[in-house]
Amino acid sequence: MVSVCEFCHTAVARGDKDIEDYGKVSDLVETDSVVQIGSSGSFRGKPFEVIGRVQYDHAAGGVWDEWYLRFPGDKMAWLAEAQGQLHLTFERPVRVKSPLPPFESLKLGQVVPYGGQDLTVMETGVAKARSGQGEIPWQFRPGDDHRYVDLQGAPDPDGGSWFATFDYSRGEQHTYIGRTVTKDKLNLSTPDWQPDPGSGTIAVASLHLNCPKCGGSLDLHAPKETLRVGCQHCGALLSNDDGRLKLLTMLEKRELHSSLPLGVRGTIEGTEYIIIGIMARFVRYAGTTYPWTEYLLYAPGVGFRWLVENDHHWSFVQPVTGHAMDPLSSRIYHDGHSYRIYDRATAIVRHVIGEFYWKVQQGDCVETADFIAPPRMLSIEDSFAGRTHERTVSLGT
Repeated sequence: MVSVCEFCHTAVARGDKDIEDYGKVSDLVETDSVVQIGSSGSFRGKPFEVIGRVQYDHAAGGVWDEWYLRFPGDKMAWLAEAQGQLHLTFERPVRVKSPLPPFESLKLGQVVPYGGQDLTVMETGVAKARSGQGEIPWQFRPGDDHRYVDLQGAPDPDGGSWFATFDYSRGEQHTYIGRTVTKDKLNLSTPDWQPDPGSGTIAVASLHLNCPKCGGSLDLHAPKETLRVGCQHCGALLSNDDGRLKLLTMLEKRELHSSLPLGVRGTIEGTEYIIIGIMARFVRYAGTTYPWTEYLLYAPGVGFRWLVENDHHWSFVQPVTGHAMDPLSSRIYHDGHSYRIYDRATAIVRHVIGEFYWKVQQGDCVETADFIAPPRMLSIEDSFAGRTHERTVSLGT
């Protein structure tokens, strides 16, 4: 329905008699994606080609990509990519006699029966349609609000899990249901042609910059995705706009105990990561403060992961599916293991240095529930940023 011109970056819509100019799109943010326009692959024996892309601005900062896949017979699929996970979905019609629940009625953790599956609400929010590329099979307009609910379902035998998006944009209801998949499951291959340097689809080298407050040296390893930078020299919190740093505030001087410095590289489970950010967080119990340190790791082609240091214990933390996990339960089951409740608290950001892919602030809070099956820890975090409510579940090993 809409095509984005690769030369002038204008979104044009196909009408009954003529084309309509929807305006110019913003520049794409480089997300180091495993997918490109022209990529091909197959799913369950059916070949596909990647023909388009829309990029959204998340309310809490950062962006995510939605790719459009054409299967035989012009059947379309949606491939959403966020936080290192891929969600492949197909549109299902919303019947007049069984509409979706109202957008405002859906809450984090709520279980919604739909399409023969029990689905758990993991995020509700309002994003902005930022940019596009290639062919887009819906009426994409730059800057439009995107009201959505993301839901997860039970794991499947292929190692993925059910995934769905309820779309309430444009005064309509649309449903997309599918699965969380891996690059290998999609048999993805990259196109033979080289991306145009202006298309926003090429790898971006790290940037060497100076703090606008103190002049100290700063290295950004994911400059296109970084939204906040904490200067390790003077304690300034900076915004980043494609390499243009601007002072937001001076962070309160607080100790940040870290055993590893920014820029250290190391290999975990066969992947080399670099530490690009360090965040100190804490919780309070009965007037006592319990701190820990989190290291934001980055690897091109993989994305972001966490290394957590807590009382001389180290954990490598990755996102997992959070279907049917109640943070108020005393016990949770995941991947054949039983986890018992360890603690519930409000985690608060004490200090940050380095670069971060969301708009982090000193004093930011999330509601946490930690469950343990030593040496594993399963953590549920609920965050509330404006109109976006998000639940993330991660496994530390």
